[in-house]
Amino acid sequence: MLVLIAAAAAPSELVTRWTYPLFAAGLVAAVCALALVRSGRFAVLAVLLLVGAQAGQAAATTAYADRQRLDRLDDYAPWGERQSEQAAAVARADGWPRYRTDPGAEQSTANDPLVVGGQGGAYYSSHTPDVTTRTFSALGGGWTSRGRALQSLDNPVTDAVFSVGARVHAPRDPHQVWNRPDGRPVTVTRQDVPPLVTVRPSAPGASGWGRSPFRNQEKLLGTPVYALPTTTLRSADGVVAADRNAYAYEVRPGAYTLRANCPAGSEVFLWTPDLFGTARLGGTGELLDVRGDLPARRAGMQPLGPGAGQVAVTLRAERAGTVPHESVGCLDPGRLASAVAGLKHTGATRITVSGSGVHAELPPRTRGVAVLAAPRIAGWSCDGRPADSYLGLVAVRVDGGRTTVDCTFRPPGLRAGTLAGAAALAALLAMTLGPAALTRVRRWRARP
Repeated sequence: MLVLIAAAAAPSELVTRWTYPLFAAGLVAAVCALALVRSGRFAVLAVLLLVGAQAGQAAATTAYADRQRLDRLDDYAPWGERQSEQAAAVARADGWPRYRTDPGAEQSTANDPLVVGGQGGAYYSSHTPDVTTRTFSALGGGWTSRGRALQSLDNPVTDAVFSVGARVHAPRDPHQVWNRPDGRPVTVTRQDVPPLVTVRPSAPGASGWGRSPFRNQEKLLGTPVYALPTTTLRSADGVVAADRNAYAYEVRPGAYTLRANCPAGSEVFLWTPDLFGTARLGGTGELLDVRGDLPARRAGMQPLGPGAGQVAVTLRAERAGTVPHESVGCLDPGRLASAVAGLKHTGATRITVSGSGVHAELPPRTRGVAVLAAPRIAGWSCDGRPADSYLGLVAVRVDGGRTTVDCTFRPPGLRAGTLAGAAALAALLAMTLGPAALTRVRRWRARP
């Protein structure tokens, strides 16, 4: 049977030059152990032989896995000057809970908010909630590690939705060998944003998310702020790129020009989740790295800069991929400012945050849906009932002129787990101390 398993595994990419020597050593150890047992003697030696073989194979496998992990996974520098400057910038800009401070899209690790502070959403976890990943993706967010490492989304609309009032901008990390040299200093940009709890007149309906992240952002914001122009994608020799399907162009390695028309005063944003290469607005804009390669990597929406009239985005694809037809969004800053002002007017007037919840005081006679700028993962409750979902965010209906909202988070199963643990501890104490206690009681009763 073992030989058949080994033969079936031979074509696998996981098989290396050390696989079969380790397999042979384990097989020999197993045969020798069986021979010792059949002889009726040396049973202890047989056990030691099997345990030693398994321990050796496990040690070799662990050493190989550790070596491959260093070669295949991301590598981050130890704490140094870069992280110190980033942490200091976050601390100076911090205004929690009036607004969030995001450590920035140019990460030092996959968990920058944990490392340098702030309240950004860029985290790595093998247990990232599905609603969090779907919400960030629908809004144009990027990821690595097949969705386990969400990236910060540098976008004024999503910053308004999630109350990101300060954002750190750091140079590209020189420890990552693929990054181009970057001499920019660490800076902080600020934005007028609504509070963590806002009020919407009604629920968004059951239609959910659409294909365009620009329209999804508008839906969550509650106001149209983008113009989505028709785009044309041509290769370097002027040939129009072929359609992959009804929604995207197909690209091969090479240079392309993406053209669109934006209204005057627009800020241009690019969404190409499956493009791996670079992008630049016109011939003088900043050269941006685009790291999309679905499904392993997803490139987030990126700001290209101001643009009016016909805009040309120079793309360079380093791998085969796709570019959506609606890949360019022209943001109207005036409309966004009006939307933010409206949400501030109806939003919470005071917010208090504890270790497990949020208390919000609302304007008098508030009616509608109060929305907390946090993903509605399992465990959230508001005013003593399971929280509702407003396009993936925590929500609760406020009627009857109520002026306060209390939302708390308790990990699912915490109460049941606590009761089960207490019962197990009680049983353990009873089994351990019970006989001794019973003996003492009997001795006490036996006294004259």
